Amino acid sequence: RGDAIAAEALHRETLARRRTVIAERGDPSLDLTSSLNNLALALRDQGRADEALPLLEELLILRRERHGDPHSRVATALGNLALVYSSLGRQAEAEPLFLESLAQVRQLFGDDHPKMASALLNVAGNLRDLGRLEEAVPLARRGLELRRRWLGPGHPERLAAQRYLAAMLLRVGEVEESEELLRDAIERRQAGAGPPHPDLARDLSVLAEVLAARGGLEEAERIARRALALDRQLLGEEHPRVADGFFRLGRLLADRGFVEPAAEAFRSCLERNEARLGPEHATVRTVKQRLEALSQPP
Repeated sequence: RGDAIAAEALHRETLARRRTVIAERGDPSLDLTSSLNNLALALRDQGRADEALPLLEELLILRRERHGDPHSRVATALGNLALVYSSLGRQAEAEPLFLESLAQVRQLFGDDHPKMASALLNVAGNLRDLGRLEEAVPLARRGLELRRRWLGPGHPERLAAQRYLAAMLLRVGEVEESEELLRDAIERRQAGAGPPHPDLARDLSVLAEVLAARGGLEEAERIARRALALDRQLLGEEHPRVADGFFRLGRLLADRGFVEPAAEAFRSCLERNEARLGPEHATVRTVKQRLEALSQPP
């Protein structure tokens, strides 16, 4: 957490200095794009997508002016901007950006290039969020196929693609294949030396959902608690994934009939989401509804 804050401060200072130099010299050839990109991604990775958004919008304009279409840097800028729109719940605005990024990658590199995997998975994830799973699953399968072709068995991006597909398969009822993909990813992540990878918590969170769908609520709760503990340790208390983890835990506890622990988890989620999103946001309203439902007689 401290490293992320320090990196943000450095990127913010660098961007401000470059803006000052450009203003003083009036030289349009000086490049802001790397500074914009670095600061935007630092903010996004801290869960501050709303602050990253205007920087990425400016970045896309500058890269198009500098490089034209199609270009690999334009395709990357399109994809990063779309990811931020999606994380803000603006999937309809993200979709054309994801599709344009995919089209540029295909035109530049062809259908079998490693870059196609990320572009396909991005489109698939957005389609999933729009509820169009029948379109999303084949794209996610193709993305995983490409990552398996180009990356080693324990590569983080390959394992992330497994989780992506597993989460979608869960939603279409393919629970057994979903669990198999997740357990394989978790085993490979844990086999490496050093501290846990931040995506281990994501894998565990989806596995908890799979186990709950199969009726294994006790094991699901244990795994959800472990995922939440990892996110709190690695990302800090203010990160959106921590709030999401409390919500998942509250839902599992409620399903097990543990009313007060569930309410405590939902309150922890609500506190974080209200601070980040404001009291009228749809996500905040959903958590409040869950709390109200717990207070109703069975």
